[in-house]
Amino acid sequence: MKPSLPDILSLTRIVGALLLFIPTPLTPAYLGLYLYCCISDFVDGYLARKNGGSPYGQTLDSAADIILTTSLLLTLVPWLPWDWWMIEWIVALIIMRVTSVIIGTIKFKQMALLHTRLNKYAGVFRYVAPFALMVLDLDVTVFLVCAMTTIATIEDFIINLTSKELNRDIVSIFNR
Repeated sequence: MKPSLPDILSLTRIVGALLLFIPTPLTPAYLGLYLYCCISDFVDGYLARKNGGSPYGQTLDSAADIILTTSLLLTLVPWLPWDWWMIEWIVALIIMRVTSVIIGTIKFKQMALLHTRLNKYAGVFRYVAPFALMVLDLDVTVFLVCAMTTIATIEDFIINLTSKELNRDIVSIFNR
């Protein structure tokens, strides 16, 4: 099977996410590479929707998002003055996300990573966060990102618990 352009963009996002460990965090090189990763996510999503994506592409896109978010956290944690509440909230979100995916995966017998509107909004908040740190304090940035991600995660939980079949592209809990 020949990979599609959205799949290639997802793969380059994975490579870009791993390259984030090379430059010093929040420098122009780091932010430029990170910006490429963010733009590639938007472009691959647009192309996949326009051309009819595949389950493989959906999973690859979600994997790339997870790798990018993990790289972002692992590169920024040593560089920023985190308070305990921030770390605890992020860890709680990771546990909630993983639990929701496990529940959905057991229930639907396939990876249950959802592309809801709220997950897209949470992604935008995450993507903007390193740039927001130039004008907002860390606590404000973390609060905004974690609050949006918490709402999206609760929606994921409800969808995975109450849906009869897996629909990765469900728009919202209110649009079934």
